[in-house]
Amino acid sequence: MFGLPSIKGDPLQQELPESVERKVDRLYRLTDGSILNIEHQSTLRDKQLLAMRMALYRIRIRRVFKSKVLHQIVIYTGPTPKKRSKVPQSLEWDDMHGAHGGLKFSVPVRDLLSESLETFRRSGHLDDMMLGILGPGRGNSRYIAEVADRVRLLSGEEARAAKEKFVAACATVGIEPIETAQEFAMWIKDVRDSKVVRDIVDIASPAVREYGSKEALAKILVEILNKRGEGIDDGIADTLATYVELDILKEMVENIIEDREVRLAGLLERHNVQLPGFGI
Repeated sequence: MFGLPSIKGDPLQQELPESVERKVDRLYRLTDGSILNIEHQSTLRDKQLLAMRMALYRIRIRRVFKSKVLHQIVIYTGPTPKKRSKVPQSLEWDDMHGAHGGLKFSVPVRDLLSESLETFRRSGHLDDMMLGILGPGRGNSRYIAEVADRVRLLSGEEARAAKEKFVAACATVGIEPIETAQEFAMWIKDVRDSKVVRDIVDIASPAVREYGSKEALAKILVEILNKRGEGIDDGIADTLATYVELDILKEMVENIIEDREVRLAGLLERHNVQLPGFGI
């Protein structure tokens, strides 16, 4: 998809030592010795903030890894705008207005929903086909059945790992494969206790599928975060429903599905929300 050399070996260290640590989504060394940083985004609401964050990642990655070439790409999986031509091809950070100049930075954006399904089929890698479910395959029952067929061919730990990813991908985009409904239910049962699936299947999947009232979404958001040990007061759910717009709550639910490390303070900061009673 990117026209780059193949990935070599396992993902690299992701914690970059700084006064405030921040985990990049994916970091790989490629066969030509260069480094690839991929960031997954379900919202591009604050494009300048994301561009600035990517610039900071670039500085931090270069401090740790001495490769001369560093590729950075933002993969966008959000459902809006419906007219995909409006998704920007790059994110720009321009801080050149001061008397002594500053930083000018650009990072390319790849819209996963605009990619052809054949891109994912041709790869041959099951993980890439799973990624297709989050992209153009999310509404394609035939494609989802193809991915399920690939999962069925596996056994042992490989099969369990693949089931986890398949269930998580389907739950993330709010779909339940009709053709394999009974088998899908069994797969959920098989991997319900896994780190990847437990929150998504029990709570988030119905929310993404139905996108109910603001009150329901806010309650779900707080429940998931509390399951992860945050300890948020139940009253915060009512405050969220009162002060946060429905589309923002939907994006917040998608954010916590995609990022298990994110906390409520980080979500509010990401969406530029000031929440009375939360102390920020």
